[in-house]
Amino acid sequence: MTGIFGKNPGSVSYQGRLMILFAFIIGICLVGVLSSDGADAAAGDFEYQIVSETEKTVKITGYTGSETELTIPSNVTNNSVVYSVTSIGESAFKECESLTSITISGSVRSIGNYGFEKCTALTSVTIPDSVTSIGYEAFYECIALTSITIPDSVTSIGDYAFYGCTELIGIYVHDDNTYYMDDEGVLFTKDGEVLIQCPGGKSGSYDIPSSVESIGDEAFGNCTALTSITIPNSVTSIGGWGFNACTALETVYISGNGSIEFGEKPFLNCSSDLQVVSGKAGYAMEMYPDEDFTSNRITIDEMWDGSSTVYFKWTPIEYTVTFDPNEGSVDPMSKDVTYDSVYGDLPVPTRDGYGFKGWYTALENGTEVKSDTVMKIADAQTLYAIWEENDDGGISIGLIIGGIVAVIAVAGAGVFLFMRGRP
Repeated sequence: MTGIFGKNPGSVSYQGRLMILFAFIIGICLVGVLSSDGADAAAGDFEYQIVSETEKTVKITGYTGSETELTIPSNVTNNSVVYSVTSIGESAFKECESLTSITISGSVRSIGNYGFEKCTALTSVTIPDSVTSIGYEAFYECIALTSITIPDSVTSIGDYAFYGCTELIGIYVHDDNTYYMDDEGVLFTKDGEVLIQCPGGKSGSYDIPSSVESIGDEAFGNCTALTSITIPNSVTSIGGWGFNACTALETVYISGNGSIEFGEKPFLNCSSDLQVVSGKAGYAMEMYPDEDFTSNRITIDEMWDGSSTVYFKWTPIEYTVTFDPNEGSVDPMSKDVTYDSVYGDLPVPTRDGYGFKGWYTALENGTEVKSDTVMKIADAQTLYAIWEENDDGGISIGLIIGGIVAVIAVAGAGVFLFMRGRP
């Protein structure tokens, strides 16, 4: 039998020609792959993949070098054809532990998920205004990164993009960005209604702005140097694990909210000494699982597990007001006044040779307090009697007649009656 090459299929010549044919076909296929969409190739230490043959674009998919300061190129050459680098692929620089500085070229439009995850020596990143999206966990646990600036071109930032960056002091956003903003380095949506991420290196106390209505998942996660946080009464929801691993957090202040919907385990891995307390001046706070306040109160320990809506009951506090007669005499010497309520009846002091002018918050330059003044001092306080000297000596006696202050002054040969409004 004669083969397709004119030889017996069992001959050496036939087998050799068949192998050549196969090699030729495979070669054509490889050339086709390297010049088609989705092809993998390398340029120096950069690995890349062709995204579009038509547009001549590629994405960086890996890095095999050991440079500390690196500039991602704007283009690469493949088979004498120049391709533009338009994206950084998923996990492209993940765990490149030698990198300390990254400059991204102006051709790049997107940074993929996990793009620079766990680049633990990375301290500086320059993102050009060509970038429109930053992926999920793009800079996750870049523990040496101290600051980052989001250009005005960015329209999308993935969840946890800067999570675990424990030295990050600020996530700064260009003023012209129409999707995001920052306040003191904390990342928000442009309208200020959603707090997306507090940088992990923020320390001390932090007051959330009153524009915020929602706090994102793990928004304060791993903020290990924060000691207190004040939540304004505008906030209605807090995402899952909102304060996870805030190990130095001592106090969370709630500022008069009616209710807050908490996501999964909001205080996971926080200190067991953490307190959630009233941040509303003059009011005590209790937490309940129902808006009628008929169930058992919720404790901080119960807020560590699961997710729930917490309803807050606010009760005004009574404070002791002490009366200082300022060289005169007065009875009683003190009374309890409820915050946000009027002072009510006030005693009228007496002092020989002086007329009583009124009760004031200070001996000099104080504010007068009357019986219809509303208590707005969230603490015990002292009121001071202020006197006016009588022209002819004598004595003055203060009385309350039908709720009206009457001062009877005896001076010289006369007796005088002065009527004033309610004290």
